[in-house]
Amino acid sequence: VNFFGIPLVGFADGFCGQTNKLVEYKTGKKEWTQKRADDHGQIDMYLLMHFITTKIKPEEMSCQFVWLPTQELADMSIALVDPVVPHIFNTKRTTADIVKFGARVKKVYEEMCEMVDKKISTDEALA
Repeated sequence: VNFFGIPLVGFADGFCGQTNKLVEYKTGKKEWTQKRADDHGQIDMYLLMHFITTKIKPEEMSCQFVWLPTQELADMSIALVDPVVPHIFNTKRTTADIVKFGARVKKVYEEMCEMVDKKISTDEALA
C-alpha cells in the first residue's frame, strides 16, 4: 500500500477477509507472552495496511499470535519442541494504535531519508 508516499509491503501468515481474522505464526526459543503479543508492531503494520486498503477499523478485526516453541538440537539445527503445543494469544488493536504506528513509520522513514541524503552529500564532498 501507499502510506503518504511511503510504500509498505507486508503479508500476514493467515488472513480471512470474510471473517476479518488475522493470524501470525511465530517460532523461536524466546517465550512469547500476552504482553509481548500485545506490543508486537507487526500486527499494527498489517492492520494499518488493511485499514488503508479496506477502511476496516482494527476494532473490527480478530487477531491472534500463535507461538510454536523451538529448540536447538545437538547438531545445532533448530526444530519444533516435541510434542508441538501451540501457544495462542488473542490480541486487539485500536484505531489509535495504528495511527500511532503510522506516525512512527513516517518518522523513521524521514530519518532514513535524511541519513541517505547526508551520506550522498558526504560522498560527493569526498569525491
